[in-house]
Amino acid sequence: MRNKTLNILLLFYMLFLVFPTYAQKSITAGSDFYFIKSQTLFDYNNISTWIQNSGTFNQDIRTNNTPGFMWKKGSNRFAVFTTGLSIGTYIDGALRLATASYNGEYQPGYIRLPTGLKKLRAYSDSTFKIYKVTTGDNCINNPDWANWGSMIPYGAPYIDANLNYQYDACIDTPGVAGAGQTLFVCLTDGFPENHSQSEGLSGGTRPINAEVRLTAWAFNNECTNLFRDTQFFRWQIINKNDVKWDSTIFSLVCDVDLGDVQDDYIGCDTIRQMGYCYNSDDDDGGMFYGSYGLNPPAVGMRILRSVRNKRSNNAENFGMSSFVFFTGTGSGGVICEQDPQQPLEAYDFMKGLKKDGSSYLVPTTLQPTKFVYPGNPETFTGWSERGTDGIDSLAKVNNCESYAGDVSVSPPGDRRFIISTGRPNLTINKLDTMEIIMTQLITKGNDNFDAVKKLKSNSDLVRNLFTVFYNDDNPVISHYPINSNPLPTGFYLSDNYPNPFNPATRINYGLPIDFKLEITVYDAVGNEVAKLFDGMQQAGNYTLEFNGNNLASGVYFLKMKSGAFIVTRKLMLLK
Repeated sequence: MRNKTLNILLLFYMLFLVFPTYAQKSITAGSDFYFIKSQTLFDYNNISTWIQNSGTFNQDIRTNNTPGFMWKKGSNRFAVFTTGLSIGTYIDGALRLATASYNGEYQPGYIRLPTGLKKLRAYSDSTFKIYKVTTGDNCINNPDWANWGSMIPYGAPYIDANLNYQYDACIDTPGVAGAGQTLFVCLTDGFPENHSQSEGLSGGTRPINAEVRLTAWAFNNECTNLFRDTQFFRWQIINKNDVKWDSTIFSLVCDVDLGDVQDDYIGCDTIRQMGYCYNSDDDDGGMFYGSYGLNPPAVGMRILRSVRNKRSNNAENFGMSSFVFFTGTGSGGVICEQDPQQPLEAYDFMKGLKKDGSSYLVPTTLQPTKFVYPGNPETFTGWSERGTDGIDSLAKVNNCESYAGDVSVSPPGDRRFIISTGRPNLTINKLDTMEIIMTQLITKGNDNFDAVKKLKSNSDLVRNLFTVFYNDDNPVISHYPINSNPLPTGFYLSDNYPNPFNPATRINYGLPIDFKLEITVYDAVGNEVAKLFDGMQQAGNYTLEFNGNNLASGVYFLKMKSGAFIVTRKLMLLK
């Protein structure tokens, strides 16, 4: 088992305060640019972690075998060793992988589509890297802010400050609306030299030619204190190959190390589309350096969105298609649950099977399942690693290549889990886009099991706020009569009426929850001409009147901002 001692972390933690971006010595040739593996610190609020430019995150590559997800920031206590998004698919009948678990098979860059006599190829240069902006940065003190525009064609998010529907450097604001910190990188697996069977989740196949646009962000505390222990990740995966991907699975592969790695349990919640890790008892590691001690936290990852071709007529939504685990080679237990050594073994895990193609089994019925430990350890009901409905000996079935095996307790220990989305017959056509949004969060309760209960509850609140702020799949189009029930299901700002207007017009808007609100009018060049509302607004439906008696004829813009929700409407004043 790998060495995960943390005795030298304090020294390196002091170093990254001075050098927040770290490059690992490596000379992998790719296109017209030499790839150097590096990482950037993602440390807004209470979680401090690292994002690597090879597709992995939550590890620290400054030293070998070192976890990267620290909570709370500065504590030198870690909850996750490594995470990454892996893709498995068939291309022209052959299995291919683009894996990211321990090392990653990606690098910054993109896929150049074939034109004329030029063939499809991966490309990178020095502009492709991890970009990071934080509250307080500007185009003078942060080069990433100043150069953010180079990534706009590749999906980097920004706030259109002057409302002209295009990115203007040093005028518009880089990053996710409402975020205190945003990181962005455009990656591709298109360089064959980066594919290796030593990746960790097997790997080593030919590239699938994916372009992966990763955005990571943490909200500022103006929204809610709940976000202090929460981070968000968004992947936009584009098939840039010449041909379709068949039987495509997308998998979050996570090696959770909750303090002391020898006493961990894992579980999933199929309703919440969530996987999590918790301590098997209420004392994590005792005196072990880096352990959480008494009353340890629980850490989890929840899929908030998984959708193909979101803005097209053939959009398709997916949830969590499987949740399974695997163990380290030589760590004990049955062989078919240990580290995959071949691409097909990794792909079977991603599909929700064991690496020999056999099924995980429910201990009480011996029925096959793709969701292990979906019960409630906090109440000892259902099937969890604690056992089944209060019986600890009904925790796991030790089977390989059959539907039979010893039913036993589940000894706590080092855990790795895989959250998959998609389906075995999913086709991703050329230039199709898959979007996956995940939140990772951590919390404490009154004890190790109460931490699980609170983690689930907090994830619901995060999901609800996310749906309110980012409900672009189902925009609110029903406008209730003012001052009547029911409350709106999301934030909305209606078009003004009349429009064009002279000199006054009416504006309807609504909020589903009590929240800080700003409603502002700007002229065509971005100057503020009127502040219609600025303060806390109770949930409800409202109307207000804007009078342009003192303004010249022309186009104006009405902007509503409430936390991360921002929407703009065009007004036409004709005198």
